[in-house]
Amino acid sequence: MHTRTTKTLFAIGARTISVLMILSMLLSSVGVTPASAASPSTISGNAGVAGATITWNGSGSGSDGSTTADGSGNYSFQVTYSVWWSGTVTPSKAGYTFSPSSRTYNFLTSNQTNQNYTATPVTYTISGSTGTA
Repeated sequence: MHTRTTKTLFAIGARTISVLMILSMLLSSVGVTPASAASPSTISGNAGVAGATITWNGSGSGSDGSTTADGSGNYSFQVTYSVWWSGTVTPSKAGYTFSPSSRTYNFLTSNQTNQNYTATPVTYTISGSTGTA
């Protein structure tokens, strides 16, 4: 019984490997290649204001970080994923609100450009009376 089970498992394993090899050859013939173990993608755009902090939190080790928008509000950063990256990108700066307030990415496998935000200064109205006419 033990020898028979081992032979059956070997036959199933050999068939699986053969099928995977054929599938790989077919996919490569049409230009599909598997993702590398650690491929970077760039997310870039304009934060809407100079000096905004762009923070990203995502799946996988080393997939969290932050950067600061340059003097024109432009930002760019890379995320590394083992298969696909999923996460959230959030802009912030004291005295500003952002639209959208964040962006969520699911299974990112390519560069994302023109990921722009609109920054609006927080304004306050001061009113009252001086007490004299």
